[in-house]
Amino acid sequence: MDNIMYRSEDSYGSGVRDILDVMTYEIYGLNNTDILYYVCKHYLEDKLKYTVTELMYSIEEGLDEFTEEEVYDVCKRIVDIINKKTNHNLKYVLWLAEKSVVSNLYTDDPANIDAYYTSDIILSDLGSDGILFAYDDYPEPIQ
Repeated sequence: MDNIMYRSEDSYGSGVRDILDVMTYEIYGLNNTDILYYVCKHYLEDKLKYTVTELMYSIEEGLDEFTEEEVYDVCKRIVDIINKKTNHNLKYVLWLAEKSVVSNLYTDDPANIDAYYTSDIILSDLGSDGILFAYDDYPEPIQ
């Protein structure tokens, strides 16, 4: 881990880092499918990939076929598979972006921008808008 990216808690930061809580909120609470697309493409296969595809379709069509508990369970299964494939014990996540992006989109005060080391595990890549990194250990700002 030698790459550094940035974030600010000003605009969208909640302080929540738990991998399952963040994934569930992004998917169920915000109806975002980017994590689901990314993990399908990079980590999943077989039955779980089919379930995740059904979940994406349900969200995109506004069908509300999955409860929050079911989404949480799908996220747990996704993390378990990624852990097995990558020999990790992922527990935390953090959205990070380039410093100029954070400064322009996610904060009103450049003094509130923190630097973090990136992880080798990505759960979503929105390009310049940010990348969702997963970590075994709690990500702390670089001092």
